[in-house]
Amino acid sequence: MRIPVAWSNGDKDDGTYTIDSKLLARVEQLTNWALNQGMYVIINDHWDNQWWGQFGAATKDAAGNKVADEKVRANAWKRYERYWTQIANRFKNYSDHVILESANEELGERLNDKISIYTGYSKTTSESELSKWSGGKYTKDYTQAGNLTLMEQYETTNKINQKFVDIIRKTGGNNAYRHLLIAGIDTNIKNTCNEITYSEDKDGDGVKEKYTVENPFKMPTDLTCNGKNRLFVSLHYYTPWDFCGDGGSGSYTYGDQAKLREELSPLKKFSDDGYAVILGECGVCSPMTVTGSVSKWFEDTFTMCRQYHIVPVMWETGQFFDRSNGNLKFRDLGEFWNATNVNAEGVYASGNTDIKNVTGKIDVSKVVTDIPSTSPVWSWEGIWYKNGGDSAVGSDRYSANPSTGSKAEDFVPVSKCIPTVDGDTTEVQFDATGYQMFIKLDYTKYTNPYLVVKFADETLDPANFNDKGEDNVGHIQLGTAGTPSFNDVLDIDLKDFNGKAIKINDAGVIANAATPWISLTFSGRPTVTGVYVYDAK
Repeated sequence: MRIPVAWSNGDKDDGTYTIDSKLLARVEQLTNWALNQGMYVIINDHWDNQWWGQFGAATKDAAGNKVADEKVRANAWKRYERYWTQIANRFKNYSDHVILESANEELGERLNDKISIYTGYSKTTSESELSKWSGGKYTKDYTQAGNLTLMEQYETTNKINQKFVDIIRKTGGNNAYRHLLIAGIDTNIKNTCNEITYSEDKDGDGVKEKYTVENPFKMPTDLTCNGKNRLFVSLHYYTPWDFCGDGGSGSYTYGDQAKLREELSPLKKFSDDGYAVILGECGVCSPMTVTGSVSKWFEDTFTMCRQYHIVPVMWETGQFFDRSNGNLKFRDLGEFWNATNVNAEGVYASGNTDIKNVTGKIDVSKVVTDIPSTSPVWSWEGIWYKNGGDSAVGSDRYSANPSTGSKAEDFVPVSKCIPTVDGDTTEVQFDATGYQMFIKLDYTKYTNPYLVVKFADETLDPANFNDKGEDNVGHIQLGTAGTPSFNDVLDIDLKDFNGKAIKINDAGVIANAATPWISLTFSGRPTVTGVYVYDAK
């Protein structure tokens, strides 16, 4: 089990970078739960408000040229060492079932990510928060990208990974021999395994010349054992992206199957050299919006991983596992897991496969219909700036430098419930960071509820779509749970539900006494102005 942690959410950002004891305790609790089930646990520093951009931080000199911001870069190294010293000491007495990972996908081009020139994080800060943080000195936040060259990105990545190994080993205890997971550059197989060719003006004559470097990514030096067999290399695998990526709507074809060996075979160079290989993330992020067999993708990928002695770790954020009942959501995935998981005694897994749904694109015609001509029986109206990962809020949220939110009322500044049925107790909650809406539907009042969502005009304006032409909504994700918590049993693309009604009972989103809370979110970053329930009796 891999536990992705954003440590900056619970540290003192005062130069000591002391991690909150409650956050460390929570991560330790999750670790113990997994260990008690006989699992291995991977702990990392994951995205983490993208403070990693501080490693490549840049500023402008008097002539307006972009130059390295050495002060910010030095603080990045200090933060990294402080974080991992604390984490390593916390787990130094744990067995080798605990694996520490140097980074997520941040080592590489993301070391140049835009960061706030004031706070050092990737997201800008709202005027009120920035004013409070700076004692009234600043009111408008700006971001600045780094200036590491391609070779400097590799060199910095190698230095960070070396620093990671040195920090962990120095803390002693079981950390002296612990298996460590070393993040490949961008966790990209090609970038980590192959030579690179780049152009650079090294002599300052204004002419860029082409250079080729073999094996620019280096595994760190380790004094433990033979220097290799306690180190793993970490890569991620989401190929083909239009099938595996978040919001994917593509297909998995025979051609994709044929490319699988070509994609994974370069990793053999590490195992041949004595290092273990872990796909720290792999999977299909949107299993209900793609065409083709998701379970076949897993079967092919995991089978090829076994051939190359690679350990695959599924990326799971609620799309496959129903946490409300402790069961998988899809029959074909359940059958796959049972067939592929076997213990040392040769006993195969026997998890529940009595599951109605299977992966793959749903028949939209069965769950989407025209909006009824009657009036809604219950409404929510207001403003919900659904967080798309950038925390952008306000009328300028689709601009190059948007305002950002940091608390619940920033993401939902206006909220009003409008019932029409006597005694209707339906209520609404939002999570504190603007990602999900939860509707506790009074299921006793409705026979056949339909759901309709309304978006702000600017959300649907193509002028505000991203540079790939992707809309701001993506797909709607609906599910039910016993508490206000995310569950995803239905994914529908914007083009299929916009201006339509979703028949939530027919879609399997059924509110009842055990699971009265409907969770609602989107893969994109829409501004939602209305959610309406009709009753098609």
